[in-house]
Amino acid sequence: MTEPWCRGSVNSRLRGPQKQEAYSTTINDLMLPNEKQWNSEAVSSIFDVVDTELILQVPLLEDVTTDTLIWKEEQDGKYSVRSGYRLWRNAFHRHANGNISEDWNSIWNIVAPPRVKHLLWRICSGCLPTRSRLRQRWNDWFHAQDVSGNSGHVQHEVEWRPPPMGWIKCNVDAAFNNNNGTTNRGWCMRNHLGNLISAGTSWDPGSLSVIEAEALALKEAILGAISMNLNYVIFESDCQRVTQAVHSNNKGASEFSIILRSISELLQSFPNFDVKFTKRQENMVAHSLARAANSWTRRSILNSIPLCIEHILLNESH
Repeated sequence: MTEPWCRGSVNSRLRGPQKQEAYSTTINDLMLPNEKQWNSEAVSSIFDVVDTELILQVPLLEDVTTDTLIWKEEQDGKYSVRSGYRLWRNAFHRHANGNISEDWNSIWNIVAPPRVKHLLWRICSGCLPTRSRLRQRWNDWFHAQDVSGNSGHVQHEVEWRPPPMGWIKCNVDAAFNNNNGTTNRGWCMRNHLGNLISAGTSWDPGSLSVIEAEALALKEAILGAISMNLNYVIFESDCQRVTQAVHSNNKGASEFSIILRSISELLQSFPNFDVKFTKRQENMVAHSLARAANSWTRRSILNSIPLCIEHILLNESH
């Protein structure tokens, strides 16, 4: 009850008060013996429906073997000044709109820059006349910092391209099934003729972040290629943040960083495996498999063509 470990909570902690039993319970008491899975019966016997759902949505990743405090505002789990300002910007925006829902003391002690402290002191002191003027000044400053924008490039139609002869192309993707509360993955391997070699799907209860789910999809596809004794494989993902992170020297402590390290170790052992970024339009087979993953068991290898991708494969083989 004293640790910040719940992803869906604003301050990452369970609500209180709870049943007395909750205060003597550790997280491993809520898991199945010798398995990285929640014991839903144990969880629901201690917590109410809301908190049970919150706990069961926390993913239990096999790659994560130690408990570590991380800064959840950055994908690598490390604190940065940029994310500190971003956190303050969001909290300040809520304050300007009259919605104070953050633990201000915690944020203040960790990341408050002196200028922001001074600005908030002016607000509380009534030095800034109206909320609307405050919001306008904040928005003006924020948009002045936003140097990103639409580049104006014309979007062209793209389609899946086969790999060179002798190579296999493996497309990977992730999806979320909100009705079932699962994170899904899908991958598909094809040769230079566009013929299906193998495909796979998987799903897990819980809600991963997009980049964690995409990274796990890539890792599972790599493991699939290794199990098939394939040597020359191009892996394509439509998540550019993941493909860029794979080729960077990531040394973070977050779950995402841990998955990346597992991928890097696999790629080092198989130098003829390559990871590239592709556009969503070129990744529709993997995307469709990920969306349909709940149609099969939690880990499935599909050696025949499922109906959900049959028409896509036919169109892309011409």
